[in-house]
Amino acid sequence: MHMSKKILCLLLAVACVMSMALTGCGKKEDPAGSTGATEQTNATGSVEQNNTESTTESTTDSNNGSGGSSDIRPSVDSTGSDTILPTNTAWKEDGVLKILTIGNSFSVDCMEFVYQIAKAAGVEKIKLGNLYISGCSLEKHLTNAQSDGKAYTFYTNDSGKWVANKNYKMSTAIKGDNWDFVSFQQSSGSSGKADTYDSLNQLLPIVEGYCTNKNVEFMWHMTWAYQGDSTHSSFPDYNSDQMVMYNAIVDAVKTRIVPNEKVTRIIPNGTAVQNARTSYLGDTLTRDGYHMSKDKGRVLAGITLVAATAGIPWDTIDLSGVCSDASFVKVALESARNAVATPFGVTESVNVKKDEEDKKDNEDTKDPVVSEDSIDFSQYNNLTLTLHKNEYWNSTKGATLSGGTDTAEKYFATDTFTKETLPVGSVIVIADGWKYRPEAWKGTAKTSSSKRPAEVSAKIVMVTDAWWGEWTTRAFNIAKKNGDALTDYTPEQISEVFQIYFPKS
Repeated sequence: MHMSKKILCLLLAVACVMSMALTGCGKKEDPAGSTGATEQTNATGSVEQNNTESTTESTTDSNNGSGGSSDIRPSVDSTGSDTILPTNTAWKEDGVLKILTIGNSFSVDCMEFVYQIAKAAGVEKIKLGNLYISGCSLEKHLTNAQSDGKAYTFYTNDSGKWVANKNYKMSTAIKGDNWDFVSFQQSSGSSGKADTYDSLNQLLPIVEGYCTNKNVEFMWHMTWAYQGDSTHSSFPDYNSDQMVMYNAIVDAVKTRIVPNEKVTRIIPNGTAVQNARTSYLGDTLTRDGYHMSKDKGRVLAGITLVAATAGIPWDTIDLSGVCSDASFVKVALESARNAVATPFGVTESVNVKKDEEDKKDNEDTKDPVVSEDSIDFSQYNNLTLTLHKNEYWNSTKGATLSGGTDTAEKYFATDTFTKETLPVGSVIVIADGWKYRPEAWKGTAKTSSSKRPAEVSAKIVMVTDAWWGEWTTRAFNIAKKNGDALTDYTPEQISEVFQIYFPKS
């Protein structure tokens, strides 16, 4: 009996130890975190090269960048669901958002409008850097890091304008500021080839050794698949099939980047672009079959990057100063938001009919479109316009002209009008291929973004009492429909494409 009690005590002790061990395993943290996603939150001096390579809510609260885990790597669960975990706000400690990309022309596309987008998202101070080599692969970046030669053009931007610094060392660029985020990417042709990602494992420790910010976060820029009819020499590696390439990129990131615990964030531009391609935009986001278009494509890529770092106030952000096409901005925000929420799967756009949106805009602004045949222009005088080159109005900011940015280069602005200087019965005419925004104010008060007049491309609009409505002051921003810069245009030329006629009586 005495011996039995000893055995019983021994067994109980063993059971206790095993229980503690099992409990300890149960508390081991998932390196990718266990919470769901929160909401993440142009006018630049453009960077151009002749290159060959050249968050929406998921499962937790929507505190927009209000703390939480610093790890927002996609977490792929057993059901196949992809989520991005919450961001932290470490970059806010000094009030400056500092982002460095180590890339190629695809990082140029991604970074072009980040300064302006971050400003619109409420970030006051921003420093950007881009270590650029055309067509540069991870392997070449690794070689450059090991030799630390002056191999890069280092583009910097802390004011809205990009500045090119030639013959730069990687170490000098990284040590030059205490970067909050450093981004890596693969050359586009190899972006869907997982076995080309191995150089990152050697590159990361070298870059980490150069970083002066102990809390720096490393990001992976997941780039986009080529346009369906692209002639890029690497496209046949993916059977010249866009979805084959997109799926290959996703698989490479899932297998080689997600398991890498040093990479805490993914910039899901490959998915953001693919999402946008399901909208009315279709497969039109590249300028040459693989680089992002200089306005819309680059804006979409920039939104996605800002969402993955500083966060985007999705429902309130005003990007009219970055892109004047309100319908496109709606698609871009939707596509980026869905990509941040679901980075490894395409989310179909609900914006499939631009014509319906344009029709709604015209209804909202009460623009009475009339036919050319219904106007006897002999009964009208052509108003002589005062035009302001490369300036524009933004009624949501007040009644002052904006200028001095690349976005401003897309516009000519008129003087302001009252109902006396632009009376009912006047006619507004715009040439084909052009558009205007009939800005509007009550006095000089700021106009809410929900009431800001939409852009108009209808050839002839009659000024009516309904057109004036509640407004006491109006003015016009004139632009090309394709968003081209107007730096080579004169006021005389603009006076031929935009005209106002008022009745002789």
